[in-house]
Amino acid sequence: MNNLETQKILSKIKKCFALSKSANANEAAVALKQAYALARKYNLEHRLEEVCEISSGRQLPAGYQINLPLYLAKLLNLINFVFQTRSVTRAQRISESQVKTTVEFHGYESDILIAEYAWEVLSKILTRARTIFLNTSSDGRMNKVTKTRRADIYSLGWIHSVEEEVKNLGREISEEERAAHDDKIKAYQGVLYNNALVMSKVKANPIAAAAGISNKEYAAYQKGIADGKDVALGKGVNASVKKCKALT
Repeated sequence: MNNLETQKILSKIKKCFALSKSANANEAAVALKQAYALARKYNLEHRLEEVCEISSGRQLPAGYQINLPLYLAKLLNLINFVFQTRSVTRAQRISESQVKTTVEFHGYESDILIAEYAWEVLSKILTRARTIFLNTSSDGRMNKVTKTRRADIYSLGWIHSVEEEVKNLGREISEEERAAHDDKIKAYQGVLYNNALVMSKVKANPIAAAAGISNKEYAAYQKGIADGKDVALGKGVNASVKKCKALT
């Protein structure tokens, strides 16, 4: 297609996205599916950001396990909640014994930018802090299961501590707007992945799974809270990142 024809198709797609804001759920779903159908038919999926409010972010490193470990999954859930994004994790085998996992955020472009920043910074700091805790709080007599559980509990305390720091970067949104926005991202993902999206599983919460925790485990949780207080996230955010208008 020449540029004029391309612009005409993009205009049609834009109109479909405009109709997808309809208060009628069925009309909105039909319009959204039609928009993506046009994009696929004319090979314009890479141009959707020009006309679509919801978009996809970059594929960011998320470790080397098929399923995200508990501490990273909890951090990812916090980031998605605060910045009104949804994420997809993918595991790609890079050798017979190793996989590489990535995470990709979906939502408004401005929300994605901040979510990506938070993930890249916090996942690295948390992973490093957890490793230091493992190396300094265990001895040769402690078995692997106990060490891992204690480190996971430490990580949960760390995440709890940085929660307010993360929330300071989020935008205010009503519960009704949040629900509508989340539904729109889910619809975007449903069309993008043809409703075949498979999310990574999350291991059980080591605190919730137990009737109680030991004194040493509670100390690990408190240590995580104390270490998390040293994290200052907001300084690295580009203040010029635009806040997209909330759904109405």
